[in-house]
Amino acid sequence: MLNTQEIVNSAINSHTIKNIPLHPNTILALQGYVKGNYSLHEFNTIMDTTVKALLSEVRNLDGSSVPLDIINAHHTIQAIINSYQKLSNTSNIEANNYCALIVDELQERRTIVASAINTHILNNVSLHPNTLTVLEEYAKGSYPRNELGIIMDSTEKLILNSLKNVKINAATINTINAHHRMKKIVDLYQEPLPEKFDSSYLKYLHECLFSERFEPIGHDNYLLTSKDDITVDMLELKKLNPNNMFKEDRKVQESLKKFDQILREKNNLKGLSRQQFIGETVGLFSFFNLIHPFKEDNEITQRLFFEKLAKAAGHTLDFSVVTKQRMLRANNDAIWYAKRLEEKGNVSGEVIEHLFEDISNSEKIDILKDAIYNEATVKCKDLNNTNIIIPRDNIVYTGTYKGSTGNAIMIDTKDSCVVCPKDRLTPKQLKELKIGGEFTFTVSKEENLDTVLIPEEKLLSLTDDEIIENLKKNITLQEKVKEIEKLSKILYKDPQILAEYIMMINKNPENYKSLSDQIVNDPKSISERANKKFQSKTDQKDIYKLGNAIDDYIASVKYRKNLIIERHNTEQKRLGTVVKMPSKEIQDILNLPKDMQKKALESSPSLHIEFNKFINNVVYRLSSIEYKELCKANYKALSESVGISEKKARLITKVVMSCKELCRPLKPVRSKQPQKININ
Repeated sequence: MLNTQEIVNSAINSHTIKNIPLHPNTILALQGYVKGNYSLHEFNTIMDTTVKALLSEVRNLDGSSVPLDIINAHHTIQAIINSYQKLSNTSNIEANNYCALIVDELQERRTIVASAINTHILNNVSLHPNTLTVLEEYAKGSYPRNELGIIMDSTEKLILNSLKNVKINAATINTINAHHRMKKIVDLYQEPLPEKFDSSYLKYLHECLFSERFEPIGHDNYLLTSKDDITVDMLELKKLNPNNMFKEDRKVQESLKKFDQILREKNNLKGLSRQQFIGETVGLFSFFNLIHPFKEDNEITQRLFFEKLAKAAGHTLDFSVVTKQRMLRANNDAIWYAKRLEEKGNVSGEVIEHLFEDISNSEKIDILKDAIYNEATVKCKDLNNTNIIIPRDNIVYTGTYKGSTGNAIMIDTKDSCVVCPKDRLTPKQLKELKIGGEFTFTVSKEENLDTVLIPEEKLLSLTDDEIIENLKKNITLQEKVKEIEKLSKILYKDPQILAEYIMMINKNPENYKSLSDQIVNDPKSISERANKKFQSKTDQKDIYKLGNAIDDYIASVKYRKNLIIERHNTEQKRLGTVVKMPSKEIQDILNLPKDMQKKALESSPSLHIEFNKFINNVVYRLSSIEYKELCKANYKALSESVGISEKKARLITKVVMSCKELCRPLKPVRSKQPQKININ
């Protein structure tokens, strides 16, 4: 029988192996529960309160918020702990497998629910708050799949009862129908994939979704006005004849035959690379827009069909990350594309192709989800009516920096909101961003992105002005200038008489090596204002003091200047170092179970050396503060300091800490990192 600690360990491990991070507050809640500080009911209350805090948490001035995967992981952990009774009588292995299944199940549920909700938003259909609540609880794992239908049916009755004695319009009826349809959408997403994709399957999907709907007796939904005085009591659930929902004209039938033929000849788009799949899908999707085979509700059916087609072909299409404005532009482009394709046979649809590129790439999907579902924190108004895109390669974008998530920045351009992954920009670009500032950028192909663990940061060489500013801020030099000014006041009655010489010495001390001799031999030669006669022994003594002070200042400037340049060059070299991902051999060892890792390492002394060399490279590349943040797993601080995404910071931390743990007997030597030199 497993105890609470073992179940919590299984829950955490199920996220660790999938590289899904947990928020520190989630960990704290789990630790308190393991220690017996509170009951399961109290644990759930704490977890619910914590997630509300996470959702409203703004972490810094640029508006970045808690990443969506951390919020989702919090919900998943809660669902696993609430399955304690199912897990308590299982073995460790069974518990780990069960937890992994829950993680996968809830990830799938969240994707389905997001798609189901967004497909209605794209069609300008509002969902009832109760509908959203049921779906959110389902996505969090609050109840099993087989209970969703029962809960949706009972919620439907509650919605209808809440609207009694209230005049309703067409929009309200659409909201009621959306709730009724939502259960079927979720069921269809979870159905097994068909053996073949064709117009028959299209008709099947459409019939499942739209063969039932609430309609006011004696009225047409689309012709309702405020004068009709419609109430819920006047609604009836009608079963529609599927044959009457389909366009029967000859052109549509011929087009569908062509649609079926393409899918049949292309083997349902199986066996294609992602780029090939996009090319074929864009053509079919656009062709469907042109056919428009159903009298109503083509769009929802179309998106569901193509998402399932992609899944069967081993690819992904996720329309939940498409805003209404972007879908509108893409549909317009798709119709143009389909017409031109029929005429010319080979055309390019930039907007529709861009959309399918973004929604078929898992990393881009995650970036868009973070941006769209954190809209309040990134301060981009009315995101759904904004064309939100990932930047295309080799295109120049110029706009205003609006904010960021942990892994991307948002730039408002003239006609779009561009969500750019942080790892497609240089550390220097990220560090120079300012809210409200103009930003111009281009992203190139991700050729070496996966091979680089820590990118280089190009630090420009110091200009003469920057060196002079550094010298002027130096406390030791400031004290020496004060001494020169004090002696100048005694001798010349003017403390600033040598101010211009001081400036020139800062610029080029070598040119003023003889200045002290000049003053000692001819005190009046330094300025026309020096009209005093220097005859007394005291004057002569002070003149020598001033000469010595100038010599001392010149020597100090030369020393400090060289030190500043040397230190900057050292920092330039450190920042310019690229740390690559460990070799495949090292990665293979890290992917082994812990008990097998040490055995594999012991059998290869050369790999032992490679492990430690890798750790030392990381230690050299990071500043001492950055290395401390890495050891504390402070991804946010590490990402901001280095100029990378939080996702990359998590990867760096995971790889380095795994290597360190494995090579603990051979600790990294930090002496290779240049020591900071105190130049004051």
